[in-house]
Order: sequence, then structure tokens, then C-alpha cells
Amino acid sequence: MHLTVYFFRVCACKSFKSNFECCKKITWDGEFQMTVAEFQKSLAAEAPPQGTRTTLAALWWDAKGDWQHAHSLVDELETAEGMAVHAYLHRKEGAASNADYWYQRAGRTFYRPSLDDEWQALVQGLVAVKVG
Repeated sequence: MHLTVYFFRVCACKSFKSNFECCKKITWDGEFQMTVAEFQKSLAAEAPPQGTRTTLAALWWDAKGDWQHAHSLVDELETAEGMAVHAYLHRKEGAASNADYWYQRAGRTFYRPSLDDEWQALVQGLVAVKVG
């Protein structure tokens, strides 16, 4: 069970919005919940939204072209999700044997045909956190 909390902030116009325009939805563990569309929209920013899960932040930095930063976030992350993102990054790097090792550690025996499809599938899986 996740506890959902809404945090309101004062807008640039210095008024509170009651229709949730200016709130961020945060789970009990402090991580932002967002849709795939919201995640993709965030790529226009200079940095991932504060509170973005580490695995999603790695995919965010990868999409921005910073493979090193992306890899550094998941390099020692010992979760199935972290290892799956780690595998994807090594596949993108062209290190197939290293990627296969991390896919195996993640418990995955396949990956998507294209890197773009795999990135999309990883993002979709990582934002699909059940709240409620």
C-alpha cells in the first residue's frame, strides 16, 4: 500500500491553486509519480524532476545524451529494475556480453528489437507504479 500526499506550492503569481495545477504527486517514499508523457515532457528541462526514481533518472540522462551519468546512477544499483536499465545501457554502448550479463542478473531473457523500443518499455514499466 502506498500513501499518496499532495504538496501545494505557491505559483509565480503568488496564489494557491486549488485544482492541483501546482501540486506534485509524491508517494510515501518521496518519489514522484508521473506518466510516460510527463516523463518525456520533462526531457526539455536541464535536470530530471526532483524526486525522480534513480532508474528513471538514469533513463532521463540517457535520453539527454549523457550515457556516463546514466550509467553512474545504476552501476551499483542491486535491484531488478536497476539491473535492467544497466543492461540496456551496456547494450546501447555496444558491449553485448556485458549487457547479457546484466539482463541475466535482472532476470530477463529478452530485450526489445530496437534501443528506442527498449527505452520506451523500460520507462513505461518504471512509471507504472500502483498508487492507492
